[in-house]
Amino acid sequence: MDGLDQQAFDLGWDYALFGLNVPPEANKAFCDGYRAFGSEKNKTSRVPDRYVRKWLQIRFGALRRGKHFASDVTPKYIEQITPATGRCPVTDRPFTYSQDAPTDWSVDRANNARGYVRGNILIISRAANAAKGDRSLEEIRSLASGVGPSEGLTPVEWQRLGQLVEPAFGDGAEDVSPVPILAGQPVALGMPVSPLASLQLRLAHMAIAGWDREKRDAMSEGMGEMQGFVCRTKEQRRAFVRLAREVLRRSKCMCSYTEIWATERVQKRFGSFVASLDAAGIIRLAELQASTMGDQNTKLS
Repeated sequence: MDGLDQQAFDLGWDYALFGLNVPPEANKAFCDGYRAFGSEKNKTSRVPDRYVRKWLQIRFGALRRGKHFASDVTPKYIEQITPATGRCPVTDRPFTYSQDAPTDWSVDRANNARGYVRGNILIISRAANAAKGDRSLEEIRSLASGVGPSEGLTPVEWQRLGQLVEPAFGDGAEDVSPVPILAGQPVALGMPVSPLASLQLRLAHMAIAGWDREKRDAMSEGMGEMQGFVCRTKEQRRAFVRLAREVLRRSKCMCSYTEIWATERVQKRFGSFVASLDAAGIIRLAELQASTMGDQNTKLS
């Protein structure tokens, strides 16, 4: 049994396990797996939740397209990368479920040339999914530079989409451009993150948490440690302080990363800080990122 036949057999088994009917387009290997489950003694069907149903649905879609579906892409993984805000990270509108509406949640590949693997899967609305289609990163960037809505999304929405899919078009974190975080979920679990994007996440997280009195001292200490580790020159320290102050000021009236990093003044301060860094500064940022990769406190609000 080759790879796709095994994939079909396993999927048929899981369809039977969760009590779903055989799709009309199912192939022989799928049906064999479905029947194999039924022939097992003492096997009872389970009730699928939202994530299991979506997992089975996209596995069948991958099978029809002849695409590889990684075994570690599980219902739990899909749940983990689903925005905790309940909003589409591209349109910033609340998700709906099974409403046959443009706002319904959907699963898409960031880079359609790749398979269904960790780091290449996004949870976005049907509207954003349809607008993305098979577009390349270059096409998405071109639409993001427009002056008005086009192809179903506004320029800012195209920018958000571009940032979400960009890591899947590179070979690693070093290929991710240092653009300000505009997307509500800029980093899906398993996706590479540039050192600069990691810095943005940590700064915004610290600033938002800092308005909780119990966490304020930890926030100040954390920002001080970041500055001391990364900055070596007076220009770098001054640029970092200005950036941190602006992020902190904005966080007082904004509760999401999207809002903070979408403001022009924060972007300007960020640009000045980036311009002050030399190659050694970027390396120190990467070292700082590596030392905190296991930190789970940078979850999106």
